[in-house]
Amino acid sequence: MILQYRYRRFVKMLRLLKLVFVVLILLGGAVIVYAYVGDLSPKQVSISAPVNMDGG
Repeated sequence: MILQYRYRRFVKMLRLLKLVFVVLILLGGAVIVYAYVGDLSPKQVSISAPVNMDGG
């Protein structure tokens, strides 16, 4: 009786660990796909500002 309870608890824990493992793999895959498909480079903007050359 006690062993059956422990076995059921063990099976539930294994299912939960399997679910966590699958979710981590899917998240890792999503990050990899976003890195290849998404544009991660910063946008370049030209900035012009007047410079005061008084020397003092």
